[in-house]
Amino acid sequence: MTDRRFDKLHNPDEDGNAAMTIEGSYEVHFRKSDWTIAGIRHELLHVLYMMSLVGSTAMTPADVQELCAEIVGEHGQEICLWADRIADRFIKE
Repeated sequence: MTDRRFDKLHNPDEDGNAAMTIEGSYEVHFRKSDWTIAGIRHELLHVLYMMSLVGSTAMTPADVQELCAEIVGEHGQEICLWADRIADRFIKE
């Protein structure tokens, strides 16, 4: 989304966010001038974590780290492929 719209929604105090995953909707907002391929991959991991439906558990930080390592270990290639496809759309638009 435009920088102005993104900043209004996600950087009201000039927090410096370049992307934001919207909890519960699997929607990600990217600041138009600041997106990177690494940022896209980062946000995709947030989405996959949310899709793991672990909200009702009392996961420790170590549990979250282990789950994220499992997700990347099992689906790292797909995450990179999805990120490349998203970046291609950003470039075309």
